[in-house]
Amino acid sequence: MGQAPEISSPKAWTWDTFKRTDPRCGLRVTVAPKGIPGNLLAERMGFMFRKLMQCSVFAVMGVAMVLATYGWAISANKAASISDVMKASFGKNGFKAKITAAAKEKNYDEVAKLAKDWVDCVENLLQNKPPKGDEGAWKERAGKFLNLTREILAAAEKGDGKGINASLGAIGKLCGDCHKNHR
Repeated sequence: MGQAPEISSPKAWTWDTFKRTDPRCGLRVTVAPKGIPGNLLAERMGFMFRKLMQCSVFAVMGVAMVLATYGWAISANKAASISDVMKASFGKNGFKAKITAAAKEKNYDEVAKLAKDWVDCVENLLQNKPPKGDEGAWKERAGKFLNLTREILAAAEKGDGKGINASLGAIGKLCGDCHKNHR
């Protein structure tokens, strides 16, 4: 292994000063300057670097686990807001519009898929409190809405276009009563 040059002052040391090619393996290695026994500098640097990398990896893994657990706990406990459910249900590209279009084309597989997602969406209403009005009445009206979406799902699975349209019409009639009492 090549010898490091004589260096008058430790302040003049740079990492490149101690880099040499090891003739045994052809790799670049760190060589201790004269006055430091053996390859102590390289050993200490390698040991410290390994420890730093181990600590960094475990720290990053710990932070990732905490954030993942925290995010999972928040998403598992938080229901979609009433506003979000209404936008998803009755917005321009909401479930009702998509189901109406698919039912018109007699694409009952698509209606069933959309209705299943709509049922999951409407279930969030039962976990929310109404902005105004009696909470018991809110649960009753939200329950009716949920049952109607389940009827759409059942009718779609049977291929019953009239049942789908009847349930969609009943949902339209349910809106006014709920908005008058709770909005």
